[in-house]
Amino acid sequence: MNKYLYKFTNISVRHRLDLFDKIISPILNHTSQIERVHLQFCKRLLGVKRSTQNEVVYGELGRHTFQMFKYTSIVKYWVKILHTDVNEYIRKVYNMLKMIWKYIRINQTGVHY
Repeated sequence: MNKYLYKFTNISVRHRLDLFDKIISPILNHTSQIERVHLQFCKRLLGVKRSTQNEVVYGELGRHTFQMFKYTSIVKYWVKILHTDVNEYIRKVYNMLKMIWKYIRINQTGVHY
C-alpha cells in the first residue's frame, strides 16, 4: 500500500492517515506488529529518519499510539454498556459479571466493596 499511496502526491497527509486507519489497521489490529507498522508509516509519510523520536512523529501528525486507541475504544464501549437499558441482554451480562467479580474479591480478601 505504501508504494501506491506515495505515487499520488495530491493526497493530503490527513487522507493518507485516514486510509491507513480504515484499510491497514483493521488487518493488523490483532497482531503485535500494528504499532511498529503504524510508526514506520508515519515516519515515511513525514519523510524523517527512522531514528526520529516517536513522540515527535506522533505530535507532528496529531496522532496517538494504537494502544491509546484501543483503551479509548474499550472505555467508549464500557460507557455504552452503562447507558443501555437494564433489561438489555448486554447489560444483564455486565451486571452478572460484576457480581461474580465482587464475590470472588470478597472471598479472596474478606473486604466488601
